[in-house]
Amino acid sequence: PEAVKASGAFPTLLDPVEIDGKLFVDGGVVNNFPTDIMRKKNVDLVIGIDVQDKLKMKGNLDSAPTIIMQIVNFQMYDNEQLKKSLADVYIQPDIRDYTVVSFDDKSAIIKAGEDAAQKQIEKLKEIANLQGQNRVFVIDDVIRFKRNDLQIDQVNIQGTKNYTDEYVLGKLGIKKGESLSYEQFSKGINQLSATQNFKSIQYKFTDRKSIEFKLRESDISSFVKIGAHFDDLYKTAALLNVTSKHLLFDNDVISADLILGDNIRYNFDYFIDNGFHWSYGIHSRFNHFDKSIFKSTFETTAETETDTKVRTKYNDFTNQVFVQSAISNAVAIRLGAETKYLRIFTESVTNNEEIKTFYDNSTYGNVFAELKVDTYDKALLPKKGFILDVNYKGYVVLINDNGITNNFTPFTQLKGALGFAYTFKDKLTAHIISEAGITIGENENKVHNFHLGGNNENFVNNFTSFYGYDVGDFSGKGYLKSALTLRYELFKNNHLLFAANAARAEEDIINDGRLFENTKLGYAIGYSIESFLGPLEIKYTWSPDTSNNIWFFNLGFWF
Repeated sequence: PEAVKASGAFPTLLDPVEIDGKLFVDGGVVNNFPTDIMRKKNVDLVIGIDVQDKLKMKGNLDSAPTIIMQIVNFQMYDNEQLKKSLADVYIQPDIRDYTVVSFDDKSAIIKAGEDAAQKQIEKLKEIANLQGQNRVFVIDDVIRFKRNDLQIDQVNIQGTKNYTDEYVLGKLGIKKGESLSYEQFSKGINQLSATQNFKSIQYKFTDRKSIEFKLRESDISSFVKIGAHFDDLYKTAALLNVTSKHLLFDNDVISADLILGDNIRYNFDYFIDNGFHWSYGIHSRFNHFDKSIFKSTFETTAETETDTKVRTKYNDFTNQVFVQSAISNAVAIRLGAETKYLRIFTESVTNNEEIKTFYDNSTYGNVFAELKVDTYDKALLPKKGFILDVNYKGYVVLINDNGITNNFTPFTQLKGALGFAYTFKDKLTAHIISEAGITIGENENKVHNFHLGGNNENFVNNFTSFYGYDVGDFSGKGYLKSALTLRYELFKNNHLLFAANAARAEEDIINDGRLFENTKLGYAIGYSIESFLGPLEIKYTWSPDTSNNIWFFNLGFWF
């Protein structure tokens, strides 16, 4: 793997690879079609695969990799025909639409190579027939593995200063003495690289059960990110994120979000990641939105027949401490405790006096647990994989201005989601997700019900999206929901979508076995563009249950 990585270490794009104390880069910067070198080595046959790009106009030289490739291409064009003539078989894939950084297009690039090779298939078969049936190649110092059978008993990790071996092994998904497939091992390497904590990751197997890693940590440990977002609930939002790694302890990361705009919010996270060992974290957030919501959503005495929407201010201030165990890169368990302050009210004016009517103005002491299994290929608009997310929350104590309330009855809520995504012919993606929630125990405060409606993917607490209805349009102590979304990728990063969802939200979700009684339906059609800011989406939603048609629009990553 060291030699292969060195061969792809393109200057300005990837760091040089150190082998035996020497630094190596992609040899293509010297000779990107070395048929002449092969002839000097007196090889019998030369198969040349030309992935050389054409010379670009001045206006298209807009990045360092592009400029380097232009320099390399100048060398090729000096003796292009001579080098092509030195190849016994010449193959040139059509990759004009791709560059050296088109990593997301690897499937299309491989397909272009296969198509080009098919045009020379007869010559390739002739070469194959020339190979003697009894020729034996002896290669020393090569360790062979069955493709799906790796068992690593010994791991030697070098070059780490701020990250422990447990952290590295956790990201790699390696448990000493346990077997894993080569695909899992490769995914683990990508997972470790995705942390951006290491600018160089080199490894080699010293025998069939031992591996040696040479890591070089990134010089950047603190950085600032900015973002922008708009949706129909939180409206405009600008994000300022400050992240710092290994600031207090090894393996730790601190992340702080300040969200400015129509609804000011913040998120603070501190996490010590110990891989497969128990990890520790702190989470704090303030969340606020101002939305017209039916009075019956939160008000116990509201009459449904004469229900109207009133402007409601929703404030949530939550602080959590938790421990987390990662069973694998895709599976994690989290246990913790929290305080949650809810301040939810409406405002009215009577006799020129502003009056606040509170639905809740209390602090709760809770315990919680979460099991999450996530194999989606990406968080937004997944094309394959599944997700299982099971949450438990126990409301233990109620605290008001006078301290702990003695007449509060503890209750529990369970909530879960199961989703699958699969793509047909690399174009049409079917995404199915089912959810359920239930309240166990006596809870008379409707604030804690499950509230359905809206389009958001950044809801807090018990709010859940549902097409055809607005935020919190129907709710209950329990709910069942299923949704099917079909996305067709018209062209790269542009998706046409259709969605259908069905749900029930009731005081008694079991309803004596009548699970489909009073089921709400909703549909959506829309268009989504994956941009550098995040998804840009517009959706037209409707429900046959009501006469309301709702447009939803969102721009940017959800936060």
